Parts: sequence; structure tokens; C-alpha cells
Amino acid sequence: MDHELFFEILPSNGEPISRAAATVLMAEKLGRALNEHDVDEMIWALEARVLFDRTKHELRRSPAPFELPQTIDNETHLEGWFERYLLREASDVFFPFKPPSLSLVVENTARRGRTTGIYRRPDLCMASISLYHYSPVARFDLFAFELKMEDGCGARSVMQAKSYTDFVNYSYVVLYLPSGSLYSRHLPYMYEQARGQGIGVVLISDPRRDDGYQIAIAANRHDPHPGKIDNFIEERFSDSSKSALRKWVRL
Repeated sequence: MDHELFFEILPSNGEPISRAAATVLMAEKLGRALNEHDVDEMIWALEARVLFDRTKHELRRSPAPFELPQTIDNETHLEGWFERYLLREASDVFFPFKPPSLSLVVENTARRGRTTGIYRRPDLCMASISLYHYSPVARFDLFAFELKMEDGCGARSVMQAKSYTDFVNYSYVVLYLPSGSLYSRHLPYMYEQARGQGIGVVLISDPRRDDGYQIAIAANRHDPHPGKIDNFIEERFSDSSKSALRKWVRL
């Protein structure tokens, strides 16, 4: 079927390709003209096998199934799933006033980047640059996400996420809380602490399901010194992410 052929033209190493380039390659393969609607239908047919970044109009193959575990036994098992969620949904769920132009990178700071340095290590970070039609300058935002298993439902996780506001704008606790978990009784107190500290909370009932994620509390924006943000990104982000951010801000 066409969508299987479409999957074959995507780089096997997981590198992104623009939708426009994929459209041209697929048209050449089929020997007929295609439009964006045709390509969108193929992306839809491939479901979770393809990640489509709607802000940059890029797509790539999803990580191989063995990289996204089907059983969730520890925080490490959540990393790939939540990174996938951010790449697919961040522009809709973390930006209440969706900007006309939005560029973002997601960095796994728990598994990538330098292993030494003065800055604490959130599990995942997301850096974004947004531009609105009538705003004179682009806006930069840095998000931190601290992943926790169900036994992390409490004030300690909130304070850990709070510590990241020394160098990020938004900080979230991402809590894996399966349906029926006994730890859910601690949620009211955790929510109280999170609201008091301006920390956001994301609940995951099942990371494998598109409807398994809920933004329970939206984080308040914090305003650390730009130098601290710079230093953190220099220490914890990969060279490719830093290169993309510099390009977008035209440094």
C-alpha cells in the first residue's frame, strides 16, 4: 500500500525529513503528483510508526519498538514515551495561545549531554522559540520535566521540580499514575504544593495511549537570569540542539 512505500522513504536512522521533501520523493516513487493532503493521509495511516512535528513540518520514523518498552517498571521506561508525546503534542498542550510560528527542540537531559557540571539534571527539557504576528521580538521558553513513578506522588517531587526554576521558565512533575493506584490519595496535597510553588503537573495513566496524558496543573512562568539559561543549555543540550537554537535566534 502507498503508506508502506511512504514509510520506506523515511531515513532509517530516525533523522527528520521535511514534509515537502517527503512529498517530492514519494511522488517520484509513485510516478504521479501528490499534494499535502495525500501525504497527511499516509502519515495518519502509519499512526505511531511516524512522528510528525507540526511546527517544523518535519517527520521521522518513531523509535524502534524495543526502545519504547511495553511495561513501565521505572522512570527510565517513561522517557521515550514522554519524549514522543512532546514531539507530537507540545504545540497544542503547552501553548494556550498557539503562536503562528513555533520552533522547538526536545532534549533528554537524563540520558544525553555531559555527565558532569554544576547544573541539576531534569529528565527531559524542551526549548521553544515562538513568534506572534504583532509582537516585535521572538519569545524563548525553556521547560523542564521531572519524571516520577507513582510512589513519587508528593511534595518532594514538587520541590525537586521547583529547584529547576533556577534555570528554566517552566517546570513540571510528570507522574505515572495508573488507574486505581493507591497513591492517588496523595494528589490533593501534591496539587496544593505544586500550585503554591508555580510547578506544573502532568499525569500519565498509560504512556502507550494517546489519551493517557493529562495536564492536571499548568506551570507558572519563572524568570531566571538569561545567563543561567545559557549555561544550562551549554552544559546539558546536545550540539545539534544548540545549533538549531542558535539558528532560530540568529546568533
